[in-house]
Amino acid sequence: MTKELKAKKSRNVKIISLIIMAINIAVMAAWLSNFQSVLSGFSGDQFMDFTSAVLFFLLSLGVLTSQKRSNSILLLSKVAIVSVLIISVLTIGQYLFNFDNVVNVFDLKFSSRLPFWVSICFLLIGGAIWGMHSKSNVINKITQYCY
Repeated sequence: MTKELKAKKSRNVKIISLIIMAINIAVMAAWLSNFQSVLSGFSGDQFMDFTSAVLFFLLSLGVLTSQKRSNSILLLSKVAIVSVLIISVLTIGQYLFNFDNVVNVFDLKFSSRLPFWVSICFLLIGGAIWGMHSKSNVINKITQYCY
């Protein structure tokens, strides 16, 4: 891949990550301020719950910060992705083992818990992004197809 193509790809990833972060900050702010017209959309149904907005924000933060090569910024990327993985695993465990966890308590005040299949999707996407940080070429190839 040429340097120009890599720079363009990196710029596009940054722009898309920032747009996703801005949308999710707006959704979280709407939940916190109880602004129902933003949350319900045209159909009157809720289009994104609070936990999904947090997880999308963390995923985009992880992708955005993975573009830098500084150790402290890469650590922030890994913390964001591990947070997504932990929340996803706790939510899946909540469904499989029928227990309440602390992660969705804040969300339950506003809506419902994160759906089971959505948490599996977040787990797979988080794992794919985590695999992109790997130094192993095999893991990098596998996670490219996942992502």
